[in-house]
Amino acid sequence: FVHGYLYSQHLALDVGQATKSMCDINEVFSCSAVAASKFSTLFGIPVALWGFIANFGFLVLLGIYPLTESGREQIARRNLLIVSGAIALASVIMGVIAFTQMSQYCLFCMAAYLLSFLNFLFIWLANRKPAGNILGAPVFSPKDLTPVVVIVIAGFLGGFVADSSMKKSSGSEGLDTQARGLVEEWKSGIVRDIKVVDPLVKGASVETAKMTIVEFADFRCIHCKHAAPVIKAFASAHPDVRVEFQPWPLDGECNASISQSNGVSCLLARVVWCAEKNKKTGWAAHDYLFELNEPPMSTAQVEAAYPAMQSLTQLSPQEMKTCADSDEAKKVVRSQAEAGSALQIQGTPAIYANKKSLPGGQTLPVLKAAYGSL
Repeated sequence: FVHGYLYSQHLALDVGQATKSMCDINEVFSCSAVAASKFSTLFGIPVALWGFIANFGFLVLLGIYPLTESGREQIARRNLLIVSGAIALASVIMGVIAFTQMSQYCLFCMAAYLLSFLNFLFIWLANRKPAGNILGAPVFSPKDLTPVVVIVIAGFLGGFVADSSMKKSSGSEGLDTQARGLVEEWKSGIVRDIKVVDPLVKGASVETAKMTIVEFADFRCIHCKHAAPVIKAFASAHPDVRVEFQPWPLDGECNASISQSNGVSCLLARVVWCAEKNKKTGWAAHDYLFELNEPPMSTAQVEAAYPAMQSLTQLSPQEMKTCADSDEAKKVVRSQAEAGSALQIQGTPAIYANKKSLPGGQTLPVLKAAYGSL
């Protein structure tokens, strides 16, 4: 279950259809950030899938153990020990990488590492004999390893087949190739004079950032909702990336570029601005409102959420309402909308990297390819 879930989350990040993972606890313990790192794949395939295949292979060996011919039980147990030991060793290596090379940790991954080690320990103890021959079989013959070799080869080939099939069904097949083309388009793009107004900021400073991502988004936009965890995970996995989030409401009430008006998108932008201005909790409000995003929404629904947001924004419902309805907040959000309109944004999310429009910037392969090209 753990490996399957992590693999599905990785695919969702790739296609820009991610939602908050159940193991995204905070900035430090985030499975999504780990999935966005350079250590999350092996031979171009998510490590989570390799983990799933390895454990499935072990279960196959365990399943055929009762069918073992009489007199070969010790050999079968030794094969179980070898496979469980290899899985445990891989878990140790991944654990060392996690604790020495990364600043974010995946709790589900850690649980899988621990279970792998405990499984190996159990098999080890079960194979111990009074004479101390923990490998069980008294005589070693290469042909005794045939089941192990078959499972390793089948698993290796199966990994590529399964990954290709899953990517095809999820719509992520060929994304790496597409990403390279989109990055070439980005590199040859026009440098824009981007002037954001009171943006939410995350990551590196202006001086140290290798890559600065500016995102214009609407809190009622479903594509923006899916892009948010992708960009957040990517930035968390790359300490030299800076993210500036700028609301661009698709709402004529505060955005002169939009003909239709609903009042909701403008209100949501003001709520986030108020949280950031008063308590520096804008990102918490940002995450909550995107999770709340289930169109259609009304201003009454947004205001009804103020009590639930209080623990996140540290603003009482009355404080939030007073700020969100203030002329100052309305003026700022109009200025934010004008900043996006000056770039002639046609829709959301609109993503810029190092002052150039980055097509497909809401997907992980494009972000990784752009970063890698710098």
